[in-house]
Amino acid sequence: MNITDVKTDIKNKIIKPYYIFAGEEIEIQRIYVEKIAQVLGYKVIRPECIADVWNSIITPTLFDTPAVYVVRDDKDLMQDEVLQNQIAQNNLNGNIIIHLLTTLDKRTKYYKSNSDKIVLFERLTTDMLLKYCQRITTLNKRNSERLIDICEHDYSRILLEIDKIKAYRARNTTLTDDQIFEQFVEDGTIAIPPQDAVFDLVDAILKRNIKQSYYLLDQCKQIGEANMVILSVLYTNAKQVLQVQACESPDIVKSTGLTPFQVKCAKEKCGNYYNDELIDMLRLIQKIQKGIITGQIEDDLSVNYLLVNIL
Repeated sequence: MNITDVKTDIKNKIIKPYYIFAGEEIEIQRIYVEKIAQVLGYKVIRPECIADVWNSIITPTLFDTPAVYVVRDDKDLMQDEVLQNQIAQNNLNGNIIIHLLTTLDKRTKYYKSNSDKIVLFERLTTDMLLKYCQRITTLNKRNSERLIDICEHDYSRILLEIDKIKAYRARNTTLTDDQIFEQFVEDGTIAIPPQDAVFDLVDAILKRNIKQSYYLLDQCKQIGEANMVILSVLYTNAKQVLQVQACESPDIVKSTGLTPFQVKCAKEKCGNYYNDELIDMLRLIQKIQKGIITGQIEDDLSVNYLLVNIL
């Protein structure tokens, strides 16, 4: 089952008795729960587990009315095959059960037994999020894309940050959404996610800060960061710097396919390497990654070997 199937159910007002919503996009799941309850005219009840309310579902009293029962990560339900069979075979007396899963393990018996009921809510694409942003705010495209990147494509957080902008604009009507957004980013009201040691290391390398690079590499080793992760992140960022630095078009975003936020981050690291040096860096990273996989290069020495050759 996919989201389109659920949309069709809601549109036709033919709601199935049991759904399993999984995936990262929790806010969209919440919206669909509300839509199902709204189209049926039901209230939403959120018990700790289905077992707690099962008797009320299958043997309702005279005064009970059907409801949408929503549980999250109900481990008892996932392990109780008898209860699962009862749910599958019972019409639930008009009640609806929606099981929300934070993580989805396709290896489990629960998944295999209920795959036809599972609806996966994946992170929305940039284009879809852009449409949502521009529907509920007057942010221009550039700042909408920046907000999406800052929120790491999390629709829930995007809505939260937009609510901040709207609330502030309600008290300061002379400012535009774009002006408020820029101010919030600058003063930290909209917080850019903190970078971990790997990203700090990559920044130091691409800014050619030798002392800081070796210091942060030592920090990464102490906390157990994987060398292949460091190499992968460095490759991605170095490639973006090369794309921006080598771009001759005035419209870098259009020419490179990078987002405005990615271009901004890359520009901060431009000018520390010649284009040929960046190309050599990318080739060397690929060579080292291949060497680690084939056993020709020791994993523990891989990043040190890279730094000796590029800094």
